[in-house]
Amino acid sequence: MAVRSASSSTNGLSRFLANTRRVGGIAGIIYVVLFVVGVVSQGDTPMLDDDAATVRDFFSNSDDANRYLIFDWLIGMAFVIFFLPFISALRSLLAAGDPSGGMWARLSFIGGLVLLTAGLASSVAWGALAITSPQDLDDSTLLFASRMNAYGFGSAVSLGIVAFLLPASLVILASHVLWRWLGFAGVVLALLNLVGALWVVNGEQESFLGALGIIGFIGYGLWVLATSIGMLMTGKRETA
Repeated sequence: MAVRSASSSTNGLSRFLANTRRVGGIAGIIYVVLFVVGVVSQGDTPMLDDDAATVRDFFSNSDDANRYLIFDWLIGMAFVIFFLPFISALRSLLAAGDPSGGMWARLSFIGGLVLLTAGLASSVAWGALAITSPQDLDDSTLLFASRMNAYGFGSAVSLGIVAFLLPASLVILASHVLWRWLGFAGVVLALLNLVGALWVVNGEQESFLGALGIIGFIGYGLWVLATSIGMLMTGKRETA
C-alpha cells in the first residue's frame, strides 16, 4: 500500500513537472508577488538626489539595514527560484511558434538571464553598505554607492528588460502562441524601458525619461503576470 502511494505521488509530480506551461505560469505569478512584496517592504530607501547624510542614516540604523537585507534576499530568491523556471518554460512555449526555428525564443531566454544578472549585480552596492558600518565611510564613498545602485536599477536592469521582452513579444505577434495583445504591449514596454534608461545622460532620475522608465518597469511586472496567466490557461488545455 505504501509502495502504491509513493508510486502515485511520484507519477503526480512527474505529470506536474512535465506540464511546463503550468509550471512556468505558477512560477511567474509567484515571482511577481515576491518581487513586489520585496520592493515595497524594503522601506524608505535613499533616492539618487539624497545627500550622504541621508544614506548614512539609513544604513546606520540596524532595523532599516536588516529589513533591506531580508527583502533584498527575498527578491533574489524570487529571481533564482521562480524567474528562471518561468523564462525556461516561456522559451519552450515560444519555440513552438517561433518562425525562425527558435532563434528569437533563445534570445528572449538569454535576455532573461541578462536581466537576472543585472538585478543581482545592481544590489551589490547597497548590500555592502547594509552589512558594513557607514559611519566609517566618507561622503564621496556613500554617494558613489548610491549612484551605482541608481544606475544599476535605472539603466542596466531596464536594458535587461528590453533584451527579454522584445524577442518574446515579436514571437507572440508572429505566432499567436499567447494573446496577441501581449505582443503589442511587450514591444511598447520594451521601448519605454529603452528610452527610460537614457535618464542617466542628464543624471536626473526624477525626470520625464525617468518616469518613462518607471512606467516601463511596472508594465514589465504586469506583462509577466499576464503572460503567466496565459501560460496557465494553455497548460490546463494541454492537460485536458
